[in-house]
Amino acid sequence: MGIDTYNPTVRMRLANASKTRVLSLKESALHRIPDDVKNLVQLKHLDLSVNYLSEIPTYFGGFAHLKHLNLARNQLENLPDEIGCLPALEVLNVSQNKLTTLPSLEKCTSLKSIEAIENLFSTFPVGVCQCPALETVIFTENRMEELPDEIHSLRAISVVLNKNRLLSLNTANLLRCERLRTLNVDDNQLNRDEIEHFLSSAPREIRLSFNNNVSVVHTTDLLMQYLDRNVFCIQIYSI
Repeated sequence: MGIDTYNPTVRMRLANASKTRVLSLKESALHRIPDDVKNLVQLKHLDLSVNYLSEIPTYFGGFAHLKHLNLARNQLENLPDEIGCLPALEVLNVSQNKLTTLPSLEKCTSLKSIEAIENLFSTFPVGVCQCPALETVIFTENRMEELPDEIHSLRAISVVLNKNRLLSLNTANLLRCERLRTLNVDDNQLNRDEIEHFLSSAPREIRLSFNNNVSVVHTTDLLMQYLDRNVFCIQIYSI
């Protein structure tokens, strides 16, 4: 569809985007992305959130200057591999879709933040582990039951996995994440042994939050046990 097909607000924003290098089509009732977007190769910020999109075109891989991409609250079940070829991308938001995996993001060498709240991930996507500059990943409210062995390559500083179905932290591999400093696993299905194993093995600089998991241990008892061992993690725990 050409630019004349859309409402005046969409037409105006498309017309201005080549100058501003910013395009927001948030809440525009879009079922497909306007063809004119293909020509906006200088875009830095693109917001397509709160629409009805079920597909992202492969030409997105040509947006070499794109820094912020917001695809939240659409109907996406997958993303094209070309999304993983955006060297300037710093922030990716794909929350509230129907995603079960992500493409390899190894070539997104500037990517710092991934937000994927309320999707259908049953395991942590391996493609995320390949981002060299990653700082924050948020996968709240998914269906994750496990962390893959490849998690050891994750470069993130902060990892948020609350409200999933995790039974294990894959501690041996997770603690190999050299930059990991904060881990939130509230509202999962982790038992006492799993949490104790992580705490007893964790470097002192990791901050751990594990509210509302499956256990009979009391907060104070667990906290004092690991303070005595000089493992200075922050634990926040409810039974």
